[in-house]
Amino acid sequence: MASSSGSAALRLVLLGLPGAGKTTAANAILGRDVFPECATTNSSMQTQIIGGRSISLIDTPSFLMGSSPSDGGQPSGEDLEKCMCAAAPGPHAFLLVVPLGRPLSAELTGAVQWIGQRLGEDALRMTVVLFTRRERVTRREWDSFLSRQEVRDLIGRCGGGCHAVNSKAEIEACQVTELLEKVKAMAEKRGGGHYATDKFLAAQKKAEAEREDASAVVGKEERKWGDMRKEMEMKRQMRQNAKRREEEDKKRREEERKKKGAAGASRAGEEEEAARGERESAEREEEIRGGEEQTAAGEEEAGGGGETTGGDQGATGGGEEAAGGGGQETRGGEGETGGGGQETRGGEGETGAGDAEAGAGEETQGDGAAE
Repeated sequence: MASSSGSAALRLVLLGLPGAGKTTAANAILGRDVFPECATTNSSMQTQIIGGRSISLIDTPSFLMGSSPSDGGQPSGEDLEKCMCAAAPGPHAFLLVVPLGRPLSAELTGAVQWIGQRLGEDALRMTVVLFTRRERVTRREWDSFLSRQEVRDLIGRCGGGCHAVNSKAEIEACQVTELLEKVKAMAEKRGGGHYATDKFLAAQKKAEAEREDASAVVGKEERKWGDMRKEMEMKRQMRQNAKRREEEDKKRREEERKKKGAAGASRAGEEEEAARGERESAEREEEIRGGEEQTAAGEEEAGGGGETTGGDQGATGGGEEAAGGGGQETRGGEGETGGGGQETRGGEGETGAGDAEAGAGEETQGDGAAE
């Protein structure tokens, strides 16, 4: 619940994304340039009397809803504490500055969530969406803009509704007065109190616990995904090993087939060579047998010639016997005392006939030898 405050003063904290124009809007509301219009790095407060009421505006760093150099891209608890200390004892409202003419982005939705998470839901109920540069759109365009669902969702998340003001050079006093009256009515509705620092601290503690829980969940999820990645990597390696073994087995089987094919070809060559050797041996044996048969035939022919030679020799022997007989007769004639010379010549003539027959026999023997 908001704390009571008897003072009529109002303290307003301006929030927004980087480049939203918070500092320009603050100077426009106060009616003078009290905030340096450059990148804000620290929370600062300026006070102005408007309509007899003390109005304090707290400008916040541009990185509060964006990136912070002190917390690795996120605003730190120290940054928020500085902001709340500047608004002590606590703001009556938060103004979420949204310039017209820019599309509503997811970052703006994230900014609303940021308020609820870092400052608490009570801060959201005290937030007014402040649209700037109202003079750049027509009434019809403005009404069409407010009818869009994403705009209605944005405004619905903030308990203070919305308000529109012109740019600094075009801002009207009535626009500022209406804004302050809206903030005052919202505060009175809540008992006239402001957003207390203890609520901020409670919100901080809650946010810190949620971040720790989120970190624990993230850590658990990271470990889970880490285990899953390890398992997937192990399975991938197993598949690779199985594929490599399969390829090695396939290569080994192919080499074995090649070796068997080479061995089979070698055996076939050996068998062919052996068969060729057997054929050649058979041919040689056949040639040898043919030669032997020819030799046997020649020997048979040679045996026939010997028989003829033997016949010739027999004839020769017969001639010699005849010659011997003639000789004997000659010798017989010579022995006869009563034979005359004519008988002796007759014996010699017979002996000459025997010699002629013996010569004929020798020619026959010579022909047989020639054969």
